[in-house]
Amino acid sequence: LPSPSPPLPPLSRLRRLATALAVTAVAALLAADQNLMAPNLTAIAADLGLPPGDRDRLLGGVVAALFFAVGAPAAVGVGFAAGRADRVRLMALLVVLGEAPCLATAWVTTYPGLLATRTLTGLAAGGLPPLVYSLVGDLAGPGQRAAAAAGVQLAVSGGASAGQLLAGVVGPAWGWRWPFVVVA
Repeated sequence: LPSPSPPLPPLSRLRRLATALAVTAVAALLAADQNLMAPNLTAIAADLGLPPGDRDRLLGGVVAALFFAVGAPAAVGVGFAAGRADRVRLMALLVVLGEAPCLATAWVTTYPGLLATRTLTGLAAGGLPPLVYSLVGDLAGPGQRAAAAAGVQLAVSGGASAGQLLAGVVGPAWGWRWPFVVVA
C-alpha cells in the first residue's frame, strides 16, 4: 500500500479558516453542476432532436441517474485515495475532471455526447465529498469538526440550489448551454 497522505503544514488560525472556506467554496461550486439541466429539459430535448415523449425518460431519468450512479463508486475510490495521496493535488484533479466535461456540455450536439459529459461530471461531483470532509476535518480542531462539516453541507446544498437557480434564469434568457459555461 502507498504511504499515508502527508499531514498538512502547520497553519495559523486565520490561514486554517481561509483554507477551509476556500475548500468549502470549491465544493459549493462543484455542487452547482448537479441540477443545471433540470430547468431546461425541454430546450435541451428540442436542441438535441429528442422526441417530446422521451425527454423526461432520457434527460431527467437516464442522464440524471448516470450522473449520480457514477458518483457513488467515485466517492469510495476518492475516499480511499484521500488517505494515501496528496489531497490538495487530488482536489485539483477532481476540479479539472469535473469542470472540463461540464464546460464541454455546452458544445454537445448529440444525446450520447450529453450523456458522456454529464457522466464524467458526475464522477467529480461524487468523488469530492469525502475529500472535502477530509481536508476540512484536518483544518478544524476536534471540537470544531461537526460545525465545519455542517458548514460544508450547507455550502454544497447552497451550491446545488444556486446552480439550479442560475440555470433557470440564464437558460431561458441565453440558451440552455450557457449555465454550463458559467458554472464551469
